Amino acid sequence: METCKKVLVFDDDFVNALYIKNILEFSGQYKITGIANNIGKAFSLFLESPPDLLISCISLKNIESAIDFINLTRGIKKVPVIYVSSLDDEETLDMTLDSSPEFYLTMPFTRKQLLVASRCAVQKSGLINGQDYT
Repeated sequence: METCKKVLVFDDDFVNALYIKNILEFSGQYKITGIANNIGKAFSLFLESPPDLLISCISLKNIESAIDFINLTRGIKKVPVIYVSSLDDEETLDMTLDSSPEFYLTMPFTRKQLLVASRCAVQKSGLINGQDYT
């Protein structure tokens, strides 16, 4: 039996974070290791239980940027990233592409879209049965 992939959700909108958590955990393929609403908490959760996948909003209400967090963690462990955002302008997209995410989902997204993006991101990263083969 394949083990569940560990996912860290980084979003300061708790309703969105719970929506993501419920979809992924209900699938039986993912375990949410934590939900963070700021860079400090996200970094602490990242170190405590390094995830196999990171799902993150882009801009946080307190002006922090999830992109800064992604760049900070890349030196520790390269984790596939899916950005979720209601923003779809060229400036935001260009800014996020510099951090090399696996996917960018615009909200609202469906359950199926999130599951497909998550599966593709994990597959693309080379994670097979919880082991990193890249």
